[in-house]
Amino acid sequence: VVFLFPISENSEKYAQEEGDKLAAAGQTVTESLWYTKQTVGNACGTIGVLHAVANADGVPSAGWFGKFFEQTRAMSPDERAKALEGDQEIAGAHAAAEAAGETASQETVETHFICFVPKDGNLYELDGRKRFPINHGPCTDVLNDSARICQQFISRDPNEVRFWMAALVG
Repeated sequence: VVFLFPISENSEKYAQEEGDKLAAAGQTVTESLWYTKQTVGNACGTIGVLHAVANADGVPSAGWFGKFFEQTRAMSPDERAKALEGDQEIAGAHAAAEAAGETASQETVETHFICFVPKDGNLYELDGRKRFPINHGPCTDVLNDSARICQQFISRDPNEVRFWMAALVG
C-alpha cells in the first residue's frame, strides 16, 4: 500500500517522537525486508514504489527492477540510497515521468509518499526519510491493517484533505 500525506508540523513532530522512542526501546525488523533511505529530493513516490515492488511476493528477476534488487540485496539502506543516486536509468525514468506529469514539480515539497508492506507476519511502514522501517505489529489483512495506520496519520491533521492511498496487487 502506497500512502500520500501532507507534511505538517504535526506529522514531523510525531515522526521524530516515534523514531526516538523506537531507537531507545528497539524493535524487531525481519532481515528479509528490503528498505532504502531517500537521499534524492522529490523522489518519495519512486522510493514508495521501490519499497512495494521489492517486498512483494514474486519480485521481478528481469529488467531494471531485477537487476537493481539483485545488486542491492546485501547492502545497507544507506548503501542502497547511494546506488540509487548513481543509477542513470532510474534517474532518467524519474525525470521523464516528472516531466510528463500534469502538474509541475514544486520547490517546496508539501506531501510525502510512504509504503506499507506485510513481511513475515508483520506490517512495516517504509519511509525513506526515517532512520529505519517501523514495525506496526502483526498483519492479518494488509489493506485493513494499513488503513488503520493511515487513519492515525489523518487524525493528526484533521483539517487536511491531501491524503491518497493505492494498493499494488497482482
